[in-house]
Amino acid sequence: MISGSGFVTLAALWDRPAAIVWGAGFLGGQIAVLGLKLIFNRTRPYAPELLMQNFSFPSGHAFTAVVVYGALLYGGWIRWSANWSRGLLALATGLLILATGWSRLVLRVHYPTDVVGGYLLGIAWLALLWMALHRWGAVGPEKLSVGSPEQTML
Repeated sequence: MISGSGFVTLAALWDRPAAIVWGAGFLGGQIAVLGLKLIFNRTRPYAPELLMQNFSFPSGHAFTAVVVYGALLYGGWIRWSANWSRGLLALATGLLILATGWSRLVLRVHYPTDVVGGYLLGIAWLALLWMALHRWGAVGPEKLSVGSPEQTML
């Protein structure tokens, strides 16, 4: 939730419609994950040293990593024109997403299918947010232009 609210605050400085879509999207995503956990009711792997009391599927951390880092990737992608900066951003966000999922497995608080489920749900949710941004005009052709090369050297 902190990541989502921080991102929304930053987005609000740039573009109010986009901030509304992202803010509602982050909140709605957390509600969707909680709802799915209650529907699937899957217990966590046995790890007595960890005090995880809620359900396991889908992984909320994996979901949130995909949505937050995917949103940052999307924002950087439309603002930066240099291929090297886009590639570096894609690599960094991809590694952070994978590291988040791996950490859930190493800590033994999720099964691999929980992490994969969180990733897939995150990808689907990110696609819905992207469609909402385009549908409600928060991102349009004029907002996708990256400007002159001097302005977007990153």
